[in-house]
Amino acid sequence: MHSFDGYSIQEQLQHSRNKLVFKGVRESNNKPVILKYYQTDTSKYTNLPHIKNTVTCLHNIVSPYLASIDDLMFSEEGVAVILEYFPGKSLQALLDDQHIFSLPQVLNIIEQVSAGLEAIHSKKIVHQAITPNNIALIANTDEAKIIDFGISQTFYHQSQADQLVNLLYMSPEQTGRMNRSIDRRSDLYSLGIVFYQLLTGQLPFQSSDLLELIHAHIAQQPKPPHELNSAVPLTVSNIILKLLNKEAEHRYQSPNG
Repeated sequence: MHSFDGYSIQEQLQHSRNKLVFKGVRESNNKPVILKYYQTDTSKYTNLPHIKNTVTCLHNIVSPYLASIDDLMFSEEGVAVILEYFPGKSLQALLDDQHIFSLPQVLNIIEQVSAGLEAIHSKKIVHQAITPNNIALIANTDEAKIIDFGISQTFYHQSQADQLVNLLYMSPEQTGRMNRSIDRRSDLYSLGIVFYQLLTGQLPFQSSDLLELIHAHIAQQPKPPHELNSAVPLTVSNIILKLLNKEAEHRYQSPNG
């Protein structure tokens, strides 16, 4: 069992190729936390100062819609990201369980995630990993939070399956096939895909081929959500399609928008 100074481990929640996830408590105040440990050679990271600065900025954000980063711990063997514990289930887990999301529930989730993104963007940080895996919900209260950040992907050696999952939610500019920089509007595109999926039960673009997915994000238009689910009002459908615009300047320009 791994040990982390200042924290007590209660249980292991996940074990994959080079990633371990634990539930624990911070010993100084008995605060419950999630510890995500990545077995990786930190000497390879030339951008560690940038990573540490980003984590410091995230740590200083106070928002009810974000699971705060408690700490970042480095060792020769790996990196541990310690996050606030949130007792909800990820949207992905709920989708896998065939949970049916009502329109009011989805609008409430998107509003809270948008507020969380606004807090992140206020610090000039782009999340870059808005997916159902990184958003959690307490179903009986509809309290939602962003529970992880794109910074974690820096430490994780992704399999092709992982890359495929992430690509399902990537903006056209994130694919690297467009001569465009990535800014906060990229997160809004990813949010639009989550929005679309919660209301229609499917993704706007689906393929098991990476190149096909990249082409779809860049060139294909999604079927309007109201055509897939008649309970979706045209106005809401149009909001989602605006979020999914290929051109960043034609999306909403901020989460507040």
